[in-house]
Amino acid sequence: MSKITRIKGMCSEFFVSDYFPFAVAAITVIGYISGAELYLNLALLGSVAVGVAINRSLIPLVPVASMMLFSVSPKNSPESHFGSEYYKNPTVIVALAIGGLAVIAVGIAVIVRKGDASRLKLGKMPMLRGSLLFAASLTLGGALSGEWEAENLWYGGLLVLCNFAVFYLFYLGLRGEGSERIIRSLCTTAAATALTLAAELGHLYLMSDSLIVGGKIIKEQVLFGWGMWTMAGQFMAVCIPLCFLGAMRRERWQIFLISATLAAVGAVFTLSRGALLIGGAVYICSFLIACRHGKNRKAMRRALAVISAVALVLFVLLRREIVAALSDYLERGFSDNGRFELWRHGMLAFLENPLLGKGIFGLQRELDSGTAEGFTFYPRMMHNTAVQLLGSSGIIGLISYAIYRAQSLAPFIRRPSVEKIMMLLTILVVLLGSLIDNFIFLPKHLIFYSITLAAAFATE
Repeated sequence: MSKITRIKGMCSEFFVSDYFPFAVAAITVIGYISGAELYLNLALLGSVAVGVAINRSLIPLVPVASMMLFSVSPKNSPESHFGSEYYKNPTVIVALAIGGLAVIAVGIAVIVRKGDASRLKLGKMPMLRGSLLFAASLTLGGALSGEWEAENLWYGGLLVLCNFAVFYLFYLGLRGEGSERIIRSLCTTAAATALTLAAELGHLYLMSDSLIVGGKIIKEQVLFGWGMWTMAGQFMAVCIPLCFLGAMRRERWQIFLISATLAAVGAVFTLSRGALLIGGAVYICSFLIACRHGKNRKAMRRALAVISAVALVLFVLLRREIVAALSDYLERGFSDNGRFELWRHGMLAFLENPLLGKGIFGLQRELDSGTAEGFTFYPRMMHNTAVQLLGSSGIIGLISYAIYRAQSLAPFIRRPSVEKIMMLLTILVVLLGSLIDNFIFLPKHLIFYSITLAAAFATE
């Protein structure tokens, strides 16, 4: 075997190994902290294109697609709380577009060359009817209201891209990879993502001078280059089930359990009430499942006892400090934080245009309270899936979503397994969070969700 062949084999193996997602995580954190994420991401996109090509597999793309968002640094962030113009620079946009399209082109070429797409009949594509109906409602919402705007089309199109284009790309790309390989990649990516988010949260706590005042954490200062506290807590909660699946199946289960625990603790310290409730519930539920299933169940039972004991001791010793630091939870309690007014606004919009609603941007008219319209890139959201659909897409939108959602449950019902249960928990975190927030209508939250759903169908 020649030296070149050996090097090619080592490179090929690295891209589909357990080490690659953690390498992506390290690059992501370095880019986030240094502000050099553009150059690192372009290098990463170039290398993953090579990895996809030489392996004829989309497995290397899973961690890159899942984590690249978290490299957006505060220095260059377009979010309203930072307001940088960096990502509005045409050179930056073109460079990222070329890098992303190159990877997608290589991925499509691999799918075509493997023949998976040609062997699959169009009528047997999963969720096809539901996806087409839901996609149509997202883009045509508000068409009969007299207030339809061009923005509805491009934002609806972006949701379609993240929901369905990503889903079908990974579904076709992962079919034939084998269930074990797909699940292994998902679990390792979830653990690497959890560690990435924990590292960035830790960096925020260490470097911010305004985050902790008088021993109290100021919720409004929990800000990242890619989003704020609610998004951070939600992303952390999403990682938990698949981290536990890795802990249930893998020899080095400690890495996955630590990742899940850091994600759960991190979710608490984002001060997101939704993440506290949903993340806490899914952590406990996942831990209990891990104690009953998998080859490491005995170790998981011991770990549960140790973690419970340590948590209890820390709370007893530091209860005053913990209560003071997290007092925002107690002060806000069950306050709706303006959601009731948003829901009222959405329902009024629906009653005015019950068939197709007022469109995504049609809901951005001022509320009766005079609340300012929307913010930054995103339209005003209603913080509830049903209200958002009714207000922006009407009855047609809600029905099409119900059909799509029913079809999305097929792999979990047809062939239930522990692996499918943990994937379902991952998806449920997004769906439950969207009952009090906007996650199912924010493109950045749909990538890992779509990849997980694609993996569930691909492993049938």
